[in-house]
Amino acid sequence: MRDNAEAAQQGACTLVRYCGEIVSTPAGPNTGAGFVKNFPPHMLVQFGGYLGGGQSHQEIWSCNIRVATFGTIDTNSPQDATVQDQENFASALSTTLQTWFATPEASITDQAKLTFLKVNAIGPLGEYRSKTTTTLRDFSPVAGFFGVGQYTPYQAAAVVTLHSDVLRGLGSKGRIYLPCPASTYNVDGRWARTVEVANSIDPVLEAMNRYNGDCTSRVAIVSPGSPITGEGGIARLVTGLSVGDVVDTQRRRRNALVENRQRRVVSQPVL
Repeated sequence: MRDNAEAAQQGACTLVRYCGEIVSTPAGPNTGAGFVKNFPPHMLVQFGGYLGGGQSHQEIWSCNIRVATFGTIDTNSPQDATVQDQENFASALSTTLQTWFATPEASITDQAKLTFLKVNAIGPLGEYRSKTTTTLRDFSPVAGFFGVGQYTPYQAAAVVTLHSDVLRGLGSKGRIYLPCPASTYNVDGRWARTVEVANSIDPVLEAMNRYNGDCTSRVAIVSPGSPITGEGGIARLVTGLSVGDVVDTQRRRRNALVENRQRRVVSQPVL
């Protein structure tokens, strides 16, 4: 994926660019109440785990990345993935994913554990193509690299934005929220590990792009279309990523973490 890639510091984020982009646009524009989703062929890749010191799952997290699927001979022609593709894709990605999560460059603390990878081929309406089989890989918990002294609240997340070749509109960008970023900041309060994260996640995306089974795969921003504009579903290949230097809040797959509150009675003066 990273042919002639370049990484550069640009303002408030670290940007990595990639060469090569293909757009898949199924027909079927429709609007208003009659809108029908029309996802192009792709697989949904989800990985995640829990936050905290044990399997009590004080909090959970996950990241979703969509991978457009194409033919093996005509690699520009969209093609549905099979259950066997799901299985083979998960097997090919598992080791790379676990290795990346535990590296210092991923910049995740050991508060976060990676425990699963799930892969499913997605149909045009956004449903799993197989009604009976989901591909799941359970891992022995893999901890982030950084320990005490680098901890952040469970709510904190580092944001990785995936970019296509268009700046706005359908298929322009997607985001994943990496859990518990290491607490390393510059003097201006901005997160200091954007370069490390941007570089480290590249092998994971490359592994997703290398699959070649009954179909081939490319990491993509996938949309079912728009009921407002009538545009059909679209998959735009990811051509770059950026990592922001402002720590965000975890927005994916959370439990409602129960707050423990300290309460005090406020006394009233006697009048």
